[in-house]
Parts: sequence; structure tokens; C-alpha cells
Amino acid sequence: MNESVLHDRYPGARPFADTDIDHRLFFGRDREINELFYQVLGARLLVLFGKSGLGKTSLLQAGVFPRLREQDLLPLPVRLNRSDLPPLDLFTTAIAETCARSGIDYTPGETSSLWECFKTAVFWRGEVLQTPVLVLDQFEEIFTLQTADKRQWLARQLGELVGDGLPQSLRARLQPGEKLPYSEKPPAVKIVLSLREDYLGALQELSGEIPRILENRFRLTTLNREQAHAAVLKPARLAQEGVFAAQPFDYEDAAVEDLLTFLSDRTGEIEPFQLQILCRQVEQQVAAAQTKGQQDVHVDEAYLGGRTRMEAVLQNFYLDAVRRLPSRRLRNRARDLCEEGLLDSQGHRRILEEKDIQERYKVDTTALQALVDARLLRKEERQEVFYYELSHDSLAQPVLNSRRWRMPRQLKIGLWVAAGIAVVVLGVLQWEKQQADAHARELAATAEKAKKARAEAERILDYLIFDLRDKLAPVGRLDLVEDVHTQVEAYYERMGVDEEDPEVLRRRSVTFNNQGDRLLAQGTLEGALQAYQAGLTIREALARRD
Repeated sequence: MNESVLHDRYPGARPFADTDIDHRLFFGRDREINELFYQVLGARLLVLFGKSGLGKTSLLQAGVFPRLREQDLLPLPVRLNRSDLPPLDLFTTAIAETCARSGIDYTPGETSSLWECFKTAVFWRGEVLQTPVLVLDQFEEIFTLQTADKRQWLARQLGELVGDGLPQSLRARLQPGEKLPYSEKPPAVKIVLSLREDYLGALQELSGEIPRILENRFRLTTLNREQAHAAVLKPARLAQEGVFAAQPFDYEDAAVEDLLTFLSDRTGEIEPFQLQILCRQVEQQVAAAQTKGQQDVHVDEAYLGGRTRMEAVLQNFYLDAVRRLPSRRLRNRARDLCEEGLLDSQGHRRILEEKDIQERYKVDTTALQALVDARLLRKEERQEVFYYELSHDSLAQPVLNSRRWRMPRQLKIGLWVAAGIAVVVLGVLQWEKQQADAHARELAATAEKAKKARAEAERILDYLIFDLRDKLAPVGRLDLVEDVHTQVEAYYERMGVDEEDPEVLRRRSVTFNNQGDRLLAQGTLEGALQAYQAGLTIREALARRD
């Protein structure tokens, strides 16, 4: 047999299906199957509720549905997960597809209302007339995905269906003297509403249309350790050649104990959803070992990898499934699909058509199938059109927690406008900088010319202060140096030269010394002394600096 058609012993994230193989693999819920089955037999309307992750869908599909068929009761599962269709179409389409898939000879009824539909429809399995059991799985979708108007219409239709006689709305349509082609006796139909426990109180909102909606209830609880042992061990030991991807294997007692202790310690309860994910991980390792030639496999603690690894398997199930896609771009698109397309803003699951997914999220059929194979998505066919949704309600919260922050549209537009303005401003600043740079280059060129002129002036000052003094002193004409001293001082004042500059101080010291020599030669001793002292002060400052 081709390996592609081989089945898993543990479904992982997906619920157990209404198939022969999953019927045989569904262990640990015998008590609940019997109790729920008998309650369905005894009630026209039953509400099944429990926390997300406890396996309500699996209990119905793999446990109760086969028992119902044994009593010629026909389960007709219907989901209210589409808001693009008229509500009645959700029922008629799902019923027709179930009958076609199950080999039921189905004569559709009138479609003016649910009461008329089931009053006039006929269901045969061979020669035996079947009593329909309308199963509205994940009934919380009537609150999360349907509008208030549609919710009220649906509640009224269900209320009429479980009423005691002819609905008042139908009676009001009759003309005086008109007779119905059928009796006023209610249709022979049972209804099961299955929903998450946190929406049980919301059913009160529908009690006006369905007065006895909470009269018959069944609460699904977590697995006890005995039930969990059966759910772990019995699927692994099931022998059927050519059906399962992994050959029969067994668990060591210590490994089972570690697994169940981890699950019960983690939340205080053993939830089937988490158990199935971890057992599916073990099964994959076992199949790989058997492929390498290891036949008699006994799963020990190493297969589980300890608490840290088991925690990582549960926490990262969603992201690990996405990481299997071949490219980063495709992985990002798959995350957009799961986090934005398959969840609404409050984190409730939605269903999308394959064509819509491909157009809006650019995720192709191959990638979608990979996510289905990883048990992240569930694929459903309706009238030759494929639809996809997250495989389990318990995945909604982890996917929602992974949702990446996305910029609001108005903020994004504002930032684009701001970016455009910033580009213009930066362009202006760049132009101004270029102008400033050009001006700075002009100033630098002017400064360079000034520097050269200054150097030439300094050379002339050196000549006047030193060379000219040395030539005038021997001939007794130091009086001429006085004019030089006056001009040099005037020069320094005009130039505003920093007096702390060493070269300037040195020239001024020499100038004062020349002035002292001139005054001494002229006999002006007091003036000479002041000049010498001024020069000395400057030289002392230079000496301290050195």
C-alpha cells in the first residue's frame, strides 16, 4: 500500500473523524459514549458542553455517531461557520452532502423553514427509514460568526423544530379553509447542540425562542488517569497490517507515567487535545526508528524528552507546523492566513474558501496541504469546493498569542505622508548644506589668503624688530626704533591678535626691550625701566609656559 494513504494512530491536533479507522482508534471515553448516547435517545434537544480541548467533536464523531446508526438514527452534522450564505442553506447543503457521503437515499424537504424541511424530508438507509439527528457542532459560532438578525432567525427555527405542534408562523400563512398536506405533529427529529462551556450562559439569550434549551445537558470533563492510559496504550498496540504508518509498538510504564504526570501537573487536568499532540510526536519518532530497521519498539522516557521538550512541543505546535514550509516568504504568508484570515479580531475561528486564500494570502494548494498534513488546518469539501479552518478550537489561542502587531491603516497612511514630507525637507536641507559647504569653501579660500598675508606681515615684523634694531644700534639711531615700536603696537591692535600666542608675546617682549634700550640711550631712565619690566614680565610668562 502506498505510504501516502497510511493512517496515524494518534490524530494529533485534528479531532477524531467519523470513519471506520477512527472509530477503532478512539479509546478512553466508553462511559461518556454510553451516557451521551442514551441521553440523545431520551431527549428531543440536548446540549453537550465542555471546555475547549476536551474532545467534544471526537466524542460525537468517533464515539456516539456509530452507536446512533445502530439504532437507525442518522447523525447530520452542521456547522454555522459561514456568514456568506443564507442560514437555511447551511443546513440543506450540509444535510445533502452527509447523505451523499453516507449512502443515504435522501428526498429533500421543503425549504421555507427548518420545520417544513424535516417534516417533508425522507431518509432511507437501504430499506430502513432513518430518524435524523441534527448535530450543531461548535454551536458557539451562532454568537461569534452570525449577525444578530441571523442568530434570532436560527433560534426561532430551532425552537419551532422542537416545539409541540405546528409553528405559529406556518399557521399564519394558511389561507382560510386551506389544509396542510401533512399532519401538525412535530417532525421526527432530534437536535444536539455542542458548544464550549464558556458559552453555556449565552444560551440564555436564545431561551425566548427555544424555551427548553437548557433542560437536557451533558457536561464533558477531562480524562481520568485510567481513561488516559487507554487513550495512550491501546492505539499503539492496535495491529492491522497495511493500515497504519507505524507498526504496533508499546510504552514502558515509566514513560506513560511521565507523560500523564506532566499533563496533569501542567493544568491540573489531562486534556485529550494535549495528549494527542504528544502521542503523535512519539508516533513519528517510532515510525522513523522502524524505518531504520528497529522492529520491537518500547517507548521510554527518552522519546518524550523530559518536561522541557514536552512543553516546547505543546507551545510551539503552531509555529513548528508553519516552519515546515520551504521559504520565508511562504511562511510569512501562512502566518498571515492563520493569524488574520482564519481568526477574527477576538480570536474566534473562521473558515475560508481555497480560492479566497490563494487570492488574498498567496498561499498555494501545496502549502495548504502541508499545513493540513501537519494537523494545523482542517480541509473540508462542500459541493466540490474546498474550505480550510484551524484544525482545533484549542489552537485559536496559541495562534492569537502569536499574532504579530500590525500597523493600523490610518497610522500607516499618516506615516507615508510624513515620510513624503520628510523627503522634501531632507531635500531642502541637503540643498542648504550644499550651499553652506560652498560658502565654507569660499571662506576657507579667503582664510588661506589671509593666512598667507599674515605670514608675510609677520616676516616684515621680524625684520623691523630684530634686523633693523641690530643695524641702528651701532650708529646710535635707536630713536628710529620708537616709530617701529609704535607701528607694531598699532598693528597688533588692528589685527586683534591673541596676546597669548607665543610668537606675538616674543615679539612684544623684544619690542619692549628695544624701547628700553632707546630710552636708556636718551637718558630717560624711568621710562627705560618700565619698558624693561614690561618685557621681563612677558619673558617670565613664556618661561612658565615652556
